[in-house]
Amino acid sequence: MILKYLSPLLPLLYLLQPLLAAERPNVVLIMADDLGYECIETYGGTSYQTPHINQLASHGMRFEHVHAQPVCTPSRVKIMTGKSNATNYYKFGNLDRSQVSFGTLFKNAGYKTAIAGKWQLGSDSDSAQHFGFEQSCLWQQSLGATYNDGHDTRYSNPTLEYNGVVNKFNDGEYGPDVVSDFICDFIEENKDVPFFAYYPMLLPHTPWTPTPDSEEWDPTYQGELGKGEKVYFADMIAYMDKMVGKVVAKVEELGLAENTIIIFTGDNGTSEGITSQFRGASYQGGKAKTKDNGTHVPFISRWDGMVMPDSECFDLIDFSDVLPTICEVANASIPTDLEIEGVSFLPQLKGEIGNPKDFIYCWYSKFANYANAKQHTRNKRHKLYITGNFYDIINDPKEKSPLAIESLAADELASYELLKNALDEIKASSKLEKFKANCGGSAITSDTGMEFSPDRFYAGGDARSNKIIIEGTTGMELYSTCRRKTAFDYHVPVVNGDYDVNLYFAETKYNNVGERVFNIDVEGVQVGSNFDIYAKAGKDTELIETFSTSVTDGQLDISLASVIGPVELYGLDIHKSVPPAPEQTPFGGNAMTIPGLIEGEHYDEGGQDFAFNDDNKRSGDGAFRPEDMVDVTKKNKGSNGYNVGYLKKGEWLEYTVNVTAGIYDIDFLYFCAVSTPGALQVSLDGEVLAVIDGLTHQGNWGKQGIVTFPNVTVEGGNNKILRLEVVNGAGFNIDAVEFKETGL
Repeated sequence: MILKYLSPLLPLLYLLQPLLAAERPNVVLIMADDLGYECIETYGGTSYQTPHINQLASHGMRFEHVHAQPVCTPSRVKIMTGKSNATNYYKFGNLDRSQVSFGTLFKNAGYKTAIAGKWQLGSDSDSAQHFGFEQSCLWQQSLGATYNDGHDTRYSNPTLEYNGVVNKFNDGEYGPDVVSDFICDFIEENKDVPFFAYYPMLLPHTPWTPTPDSEEWDPTYQGELGKGEKVYFADMIAYMDKMVGKVVAKVEELGLAENTIIIFTGDNGTSEGITSQFRGASYQGGKAKTKDNGTHVPFISRWDGMVMPDSECFDLIDFSDVLPTICEVANASIPTDLEIEGVSFLPQLKGEIGNPKDFIYCWYSKFANYANAKQHTRNKRHKLYITGNFYDIINDPKEKSPLAIESLAADELASYELLKNALDEIKASSKLEKFKANCGGSAITSDTGMEFSPDRFYAGGDARSNKIIIEGTTGMELYSTCRRKTAFDYHVPVVNGDYDVNLYFAETKYNNVGERVFNIDVEGVQVGSNFDIYAKAGKDTELIETFSTSVTDGQLDISLASVIGPVELYGLDIHKSVPPAPEQTPFGGNAMTIPGLIEGEHYDEGGQDFAFNDDNKRSGDGAFRPEDMVDVTKKNKGSNGYNVGYLKKGEWLEYTVNVTAGIYDIDFLYFCAVSTPGALQVSLDGEVLAVIDGLTHQGNWGKQGIVTFPNVTVEGGNNKILRLEVVNGAGFNIDAVEFKETGL
């Protein structure tokens, strides 16, 4: 740690400040899009003016050796989860929903949370909220980067999504203004409580277009076609800097500077199309490259009273270190099972030595190709790739001349051995195994299956992905195609247990390809091989094979590998195996008798939120457990009634009954607490006897209604299961049911 500015009394003051600072400071994280450190004046850039970022550095700490991933999605996944891409990255433009982000950790710690700016991490309308952000204003969430005609959607007259709801702006708005306003409004609204504001900026990513401060700005323009003109890059840098200043000014205006840590960084190197002047030489952007100009980003932190003004840190930092650092700042706990790989640099922010890294590790593949991912370990001077190439990146920043290992000087050899040992240890670990991406949705908890999107799994080759319903097959029209000699790998979250797996295939797109053969693995065991789809599947769909398996690790793994020809998956039907139902016995020991008023206790309930009420035996909270043997069948009306309620759609009561064959009128004595029309159904041993709908609230709380199912034919028998079910609506209390013979 080197401090550029230090007055005689300042060290003592800053040692005392931790005692005075609030225990739960606010956190504002700002991340520019496509911005290498060479673009910022305080780092030595001379092509652009960045006065607000310069001022941020003069009030805080500038980090000299911070590295992101070479492109946006990998960096966003890494900074939000505190993990290397080697352990949780599976597809460009997505963050797997099984991951836990810093948004969730802050929300769990009681912080108010918001995100505004670029998303590009999954198209679900609730994706931001799923990852812990209570409020969101995002670009490229459910919609793409351009309209169908190719016009950009982020800058002039943008399309943004507020908490998952699409908003198209048409009155000359500028996207960066809208999202920065959102962040500033969030800060002001939550100035009296701890907050976390994550601002992944839109600027200065292509297309390079005029800003509202440019002479050529046209408020009627509906978005750029293509990459735009590089001449506007300087204008976009200036506007980016202006937006940073705007957020910082809001924090200062509200008097929050001493209780807020502000961090500014970039998500990867500048675009290759941009060459800037940096420290007396030309510097070309290196986005998408693992060279320094692709990963070296600015990183500045201000926290008045805690971070020394105008200070510098020369320790190695990468994006996995951000999450543990800001969580430590906020005292937000990190569950140990998350296996965070980053290391907190909060001590360095405070001017302490901390626990600096000897090296950092980079695993990079934009499209999650685990077989050909670029990997390296590096320190501040040297970089060692998994290929064996070893570079002096101070003297050879473009990595044109790898060093000959046999000719290394002593200090170079020591560096090489450090990086090689680290890389060997990583290679021997599980870090390089393919990440098993969550197929989406919540875990299967019953035998009803689930809905998931195959775009949340990794394919072992060229594959097309579409949304598939795996709960059944009727009416499905979308497909996912696995090319020849490639594979689909599905990883479906499930509750541990036994499962039946049905596979459906179709031939609509490839009717004349001849033999199509594939193999199937379930839970790592080959359960089927050399199936010829062409011979079995029709143009619609046909069940090819059914398998059973057990799951013990909470994730059902299915692999479909094409041997010959393309494999076109029509659907998956995954159900939890249902064991034989136990013998049903009456709750009170005796079956009830039909005809007559049902005399006895309820047998079973199909829900979780029932209240068992008996006014004559009322307990302190007015509710009883089932074992209290509440009689729900007596026709006592008014305040002395008995009932089981608050039943809603899909919930039921069951009774064991002995039935005399005949034709009956069935009376329901019920109360409905809500006005939305509902429906009640009576069934016997699974056969529906009657349904009446259009049932609503009777007008006054506690006022019962009687509804009659007339002339219902009932077959006789003993120990039958009578079910009283709410098939629509909610708020039903069931007071009594009576079967009366009609005499017909």
